Amino acid sequence: MLTEAITDDLIPLKLSFFSYMASLLQPFLKKYQSDKPLIPFLYDDLTKVLKMLLQIIVKEEKLDCLGKHITKIDLKKSENLKSLKSFHIGLATETMLKELKRKDVVAENDVKVFLEMVKICVTAIVTKLFEKCPLNSVIIRSSRIFNPSLICAENKVSLMKMIKVLTQKLHMLKIIDANCGDKAYDQYGEFIDKNYSFNCDDDDRLDNLFFQKLNIQKFPELAEVAKIIFIISHGQADVERGFSVNGNVIDVNMKEHSMESKRLVRDHMQKHNLKPATIDITNKMKKSCRVLSAL
Repeated sequence: MLTEAITDDLIPLKLSFFSYMASLLQPFLKKYQSDKPLIPFLYDDLTKVLKMLLQIIVKEEKLDCLGKHITKIDLKKSENLKSLKSFHIGLATETMLKELKRKDVVAENDVKVFLEMVKICVTAIVTKLFEKCPLNSVIIRSSRIFNPSLICAENKVSLMKMIKVLTQKLHMLKIIDANCGDKAYDQYGEFIDKNYSFNCDDDDRLDNLFFQKLNIQKFPELAEVAKIIFIISHGQADVERGFSVNGNVIDVNMKEHSMESKRLVRDHMQKHNLKPATIDITNKMKKSCRVLSAL
C-alpha cells in the first residue's frame, strides 16, 4: 500500500483535501474537548459543521431550502449534488489541481477519479454524522434557550416556544414535575425581559455567566432547568483526561485510599487554580497529617 501511495500521482491532491476536511472538523473537536457546559451550543455547532461538509458536494440552493433541517438531504439523488467540476475542495487543493493539470501530471480521467473519491469520502462522513449526531434530539434542539447569542438574536415568541418544548420533554421524562415546568416557563419570560447584557467571551463558562453574573437563582425553577441542561455530558474527553491524571498520580505499590486522596487534592487544586508553591503548610495541617498517619 505504501508503494502504491508513493507512485500515485494523485496522492498530493488526496493529502491536501484530507487537510482541508480536517480544518473543517478541527475547531468543533477542539471546542468540545472541554468540561465546560456546552450543550446549549451543540445544535448550532453541529449544524454548522454539517453544512460546511455538505457544501463541498451539495448545491447551495438545496441547502438553503432545507435551512436547519439539513439531515433530510438525500445524498443519493443526483439532482441534489453539484457536478464533479463544481465541488468545493478547498483553495489549496483547487490550486494544486490546476497546477498538476497544467504540467500534464494528471489526466482528465485521473481528475474524475479523484473527484469521485471526494464524493464518496464526504458522503461517508456526513452519513455517519447523520446517524450518530443528536440533531433530532428535542432536548439538544431546545436547550439553545441558554445560548447567549440566541437569546440576543431570537425573538421572544420563538424563545418561549423552545422553553415550552424543553419543559414538556423534561416532564415527560419525569426529570421535573409539572409545577416546576410551569414556573420555569413563566420565569424564563421574566428573565429575558430583563434585557441582560450577554457579553460572553470564548473563555467564559455558561454556568458562571448564568449563576454568577446574571444571578439566575432569582428564578429557582428556571435555575433548576438550567442545571439539568448544563450537567449533560457532551463527550468523554473529561473522563479520558481523568484516566490520564490517574496514570500520573499512581506510584509503585500505592494503596487505593492513597490514590483517591491524591486525586481529591489534585482536583481541588485544579478547580481553584492552585499550585503547590502557593499553598502554605500550616502547623494545623502538619498535625492533621501526623494524626492520620497514626491511624
